[in-house]
Amino acid sequence: MRKTLFLIFGGLMLSILSMAQTRPNIIVIFTDDHGWADLGVNGVVEDIKTPNLDQLVADGVRFTNGYVTGPQCIPSRAGILSGRYQQSFGVDDNRYSPMPIEINTVPERLQTAGYRTGQVGKWHLDPNVDSEEWLRNNTYKGQTLPPRANRVIPFQEKLPYYPGNQGFDEYFCGEISNYWANFDLNGNDLNPNGETQLITGRDRLDIQSDAALAFINRNFENPFFLYLAYFAPHLPLASSEKYLSRFPGEMPERRRYALAMISAVDDGVGRIREQLRDHGILDSTLIFFIGDNGAPLAIHMEDRPLNENGWDGSLNTPLRGEKGMLSEGGIRVPYLMSWPGQVDAGQVLDIPVSSLDVGATAIAASGLEQDADLEGENILNLMADSALAAERPLYWRFWAQGAIRIGDWKYLNAGETEYLFNLKNDPTESNNLLSENQERAASMLAQWKEWNATLLRPEDSQLNSQEVAWYQHYFSQCDGEYQWHFDDLNNWTLNDRLTGTVNNGVANLTISGEDPFMNYSGTVCIDSETSRYIRFQAKNNTNGNNVTIYYKNSVTSSWNFKTIPISTEDAELKSYTTEMTSDPNWTGTINTLRFDPPGSAGTLDLDYLGILSEDELTTHMEMLESNTSGDFVSIFPNPVVDYLTVELHKSGDASMKLTSIHGQTIASFDLSESRTRISLTDLPAGVNAIHIEQGADLFGATLIIMK
Repeated sequence: MRKTLFLIFGGLMLSILSMAQTRPNIIVIFTDDHGWADLGVNGVVEDIKTPNLDQLVADGVRFTNGYVTGPQCIPSRAGILSGRYQQSFGVDDNRYSPMPIEINTVPERLQTAGYRTGQVGKWHLDPNVDSEEWLRNNTYKGQTLPPRANRVIPFQEKLPYYPGNQGFDEYFCGEISNYWANFDLNGNDLNPNGETQLITGRDRLDIQSDAALAFINRNFENPFFLYLAYFAPHLPLASSEKYLSRFPGEMPERRRYALAMISAVDDGVGRIREQLRDHGILDSTLIFFIGDNGAPLAIHMEDRPLNENGWDGSLNTPLRGEKGMLSEGGIRVPYLMSWPGQVDAGQVLDIPVSSLDVGATAIAASGLEQDADLEGENILNLMADSALAAERPLYWRFWAQGAIRIGDWKYLNAGETEYLFNLKNDPTESNNLLSENQERAASMLAQWKEWNATLLRPEDSQLNSQEVAWYQHYFSQCDGEYQWHFDDLNNWTLNDRLTGTVNNGVANLTISGEDPFMNYSGTVCIDSETSRYIRFQAKNNTNGNNVTIYYKNSVTSSWNFKTIPISTEDAELKSYTTEMTSDPNWTGTINTLRFDPPGSAGTLDLDYLGILSEDELTTHMEMLESNTSGDFVSIFPNPVVDYLTVELHKSGDASMKLTSIHGQTIASFDLSESRTRISLTDLPAGVNAIHIEQGADLFGATLIIMK
């Protein structure tokens, strides 16, 4: 006799038998480069508007620790559609498409259970110009592989890898205006093997929503599976006035477009749920909403022209890192689920879940037996059994990075650098606990290596240049002090209204038009929650009378800036100091810096630029003690001080020179007394070193620099 098993956990009541008997419709909505912060219900940013997704959560579950299997488009899609770690069949990253035809996908399994399967939007599992291994064995077999820009793959060679051969009965496959489809937006049949649908003059996301609605209208009377892969907010950024007008006011344009595109997706989700309600099937439809990877920030989130590559306008705040990284910002994504009548509404759960769990859950819901190839867990079982959720490992490998999460703990390696984080206490991965937990780290690494040994390809042997830049930027230790003496202009990028040369340690900047600036392209990591001071030394030879320093931190897209009035009359270098304007809501680190000289034709000589902590404005510097004759030299960044006290450790004759870092003597003093106080208020700018010429009886000195 068949029995009904009830699982009860934290208000969750499920009837497994009932679940199998009802065979729900299943919709998987997969967004593209959609950062974790960009859901209204996450409560991270105030500018996002997602009322329909917020309602989906109110009627379902929000998983705060939801993950994908890879931090890049192709591997992530291969993972969710196969229900397997994509590295097991060789789709490690975007270089290794297409997904092999022989992979038994989740929709292929559901077809055997009587489901009508549909795909709408981005596919990206066919060959592309980066698929060099496939190209050498197929399109360019026996030929020299041409440069990337000259590679052409005939459509007939791509078509076998399209959705129709990977488990989808119906498809409306495309990203912007050109679609390969076997039904149209009105729900009419097209060529059953597919034909081109060219749709211009419309918002691409509205097209994809319309196609999803058409599929549902065609199939609502029988169980269906719909995979809706919105091409948003992935580049190229594009939207319509309908959505852009919802986000007025000052903000980076890239941010405005991302918000508009996510709003279009949100509207689509609302329309889909309304249609399901109209057909009377909302309560019998299981919906997943997941991002495919973290947002690409291009490190500095620059608001470049929309036709350029870079940041897509989405945010991973407060998570560390971005698309392409195995830090949380690359793999933790928006992850929502709704199944009215089966899963209690309004839940927020912090159990780790994976995109792999979508396939296992769908197969269980369809009434099919689980097979060994599926590597996820039925999400309902994870919700019902906290021990299962805490004990099962999640694995990642991408390029030369590897990671494993078990419960609250995550081990991450990037090349030869290892990290261990307790994500329950530290979701921003700010505190590396490796040294205090060596045994745990070793155990997790051993478990990861055992999994890694089962994969088709070996991992990359060393970090590539992009990975190096990411990890230097996001995981460098902030030392709080950055100072530039201009022996060269390396790491400074000047725009086309500014040119520069260096002479005797001074940057000679020539301004030829309005809005000149230079960006610092090196690594900057400054604690943004501590008071900081900007100091620079310059001689202004323009008619302009302001310098502006722009800076922003690692988790927001908005700039802060400080405008400093400067003189136009000084014949020599002059020092300027001001406190940085900070935002009390900032977290993380200042990681982007820009220097804007006066916007007036002429020249500006820049000798020094520094960002200093408050402690450096009141500095005690101990001179080294010596029992032999010799000189003492101390280098310091020309602090904002009123006087300098020199305490000699033993009485004796000595003299002191204040010099520039290039050796020019600025002022000289006799040190005949054991304690000498020297006023610095009237000294000219440019002091970078203190040079004490000691007598035979002088064994040491202490410099006390006071504000």
